[in-house]
Amino acid sequence: MMQEGEEDDNKPAVAENAGPKIKMGRIGKKKSAAAAAAKGGVVDTGFNKPREQAPDEMDTRGNEGFSETDIEFMRQAIQILCRSTNPLGKSIDFVTDDVDSMSKEYEHWRKEAIACNQQLEEAQRTTEEIIQPLQDSLAELEEKIREQQAKVNSTRAQILRNDITVSNLLSSVIMMQ
Repeated sequence: MMQEGEEDDNKPAVAENAGPKIKMGRIGKKKSAAAAAAKGGVVDTGFNKPREQAPDEMDTRGNEGFSETDIEFMRQAIQILCRSTNPLGKSIDFVTDDVDSMSKEYEHWRKEAIACNQQLEEAQRTTEEIIQPLQDSLAELEEKIREQQAKVNSTRAQILRNDITVSNLLSSVIMMQ
């Protein structure tokens, strides 16, 4: 007949409570791997190897939950996780600060662009107001120039006709003689 201690060796550790549980067999290996990694060494994690448990460890886990080594490993794993995620959290804080800063800068430049566009429109209106009389006087001067060129051209044409007439008269006087 089997004794109670032998009976526990044959039963799985989770036999008392049915349902899914966290298996801590790998965690012990992770603990040694994390400690070696912290020291800079390379350690075989042994995830592919089944972990053999001592009978007293199985009893402790089945009755109380987790052993002291498992709790210690979990504590250290949580500390490592927190140390690893702390820079990420700070980076995320910086991202939100950067987004706020970029939003403020965007609003600043948007307002400046609106102000510059208004100044540009006002300067264009002022320029148009100043240039308009000059354009009107330029148009008047161009019209006067065209009129004067027309007068010059008509005077030249008259001179050419008069030259022809004088030439014809001279030729007729010369022929008469």
